Amino acid sequence: MRSLTAATTAQPSTRSTFAWTILTLAAALAVAGACASTPNAQGASLASKQAQAAQLDREVGKLEDEYADLQERYRGAQVELKGLRVSITKTTATLETTRADLGVAKQTLLERALAVYQDGAGSTALLDVARAGSFSEFFEKVDAIERVGNQDTQILGRVESLERKVATKQATLKSAGIKQVKVVKQANTSKTRMGKVLGQRKAKLGSVTAEIRSIMSAQRAAAARKEAAESRQRVRLIQAGKSVPTGGTPTVGTAPTNDAGDAAATPQPTPADGGAAPAAEPAVIDVPLPPVSGSAASAAGIAMGQVGKPYVYGAAGPSSFDCSGLVVWAFGQAGRGGLPHSTYSLIGMGVEVPMSQAQVGDLVFTNNAGHMGIYVGGGSFVHAPRTGRNVTVESLGNYTVISIRRI
Repeated sequence: MRSLTAATTAQPSTRSTFAWTILTLAAALAVAGACASTPNAQGASLASKQAQAAQLDREVGKLEDEYADLQERYRGAQVELKGLRVSITKTTATLETTRADLGVAKQTLLERALAVYQDGAGSTALLDVARAGSFSEFFEKVDAIERVGNQDTQILGRVESLERKVATKQATLKSAGIKQVKVVKQANTSKTRMGKVLGQRKAKLGSVTAEIRSIMSAQRAAAARKEAAESRQRVRLIQAGKSVPTGGTPTVGTAPTNDAGDAAATPQPTPADGGAAPAAEPAVIDVPLPPVSGSAASAAGIAMGQVGKPYVYGAAGPSSFDCSGLVVWAFGQAGRGGLPHSTYSLIGMGVEVPMSQAQVGDLVFTNNAGHMGIYVGGGSFVHAPRTGRNVTVESLGNYTVISIRRI
């Protein structure tokens, strides 16, 4: 049950929805006379907690955005590292081929030098240099190069080019590998640190939310006790032959002509001429749960149509979703745009619904408000579970349901 005010007031669509809804409910309880023995203290405590929850909700929303950005940065760094490793593998194969070519070139040079020597045009110094593989000294011996001719000069140039290529590849691989490993490590560190901060703020928000629910529960209990006491007072007044007031201090009046049971059960209308009549028992406005809106039912069907699409943190359609993103997108497609992309904001919207009265289109919250989906009937809900899983329909029996809300 809820107040007429809460049932007919439109809901805002910003991250302040959570605090706004609680303020509305608190005001409705006050109007209905739900006052505890220390109303001022309770009211001040509730207002303080509501303000704290609203601030935490804003912080969580900002941190979620920052965390999503860091996740994307980390994923991007991993993709780049993966690409670099593929390039390293390819370059390693190239290096092996280059070294093989280098060996062939060295052998060719050695054979040419040996041929020059055997023909008498060379010297043992040239042969020794070639065998030793000291190409810098080899190039310095211009007279030897001239003896081997242009063909041998080309071979030597190829050897020099291959050596430079090998050295460049090795330096590039080493530099790129070290740099990218550091980038990935830094991105992961930042993501992990932000994840811890976000987790702490969510835990704090959950704690404050629980305190708010406790205070409001106490106020409802106080209202119920007050109503029960007033009911007992009415019975005593009727039994004592006094009129039942509609408000203020009880007053003495003419005893009703009906018996006590009828007087308590059937309120008597006031005569049109203003004559005296027994006062009626105060009417209690019983406002039922609002029906599920057409957009909510449509959103459930739209969300069902996304079954099989992947979960991606921070995504809100149309090709991938996180849990609240699926809800926001589905309701938006059904004509209910502007919902906050946060379970902690959405859980403060609408009205609480007992599990026994859940209908298609109601929002279902699990995991201490850290996860949500849309009720589709039959004790099941459609949701985007987590990374590595796709949008699916599951039984609520597999989850701990903490709240069902109708918006």
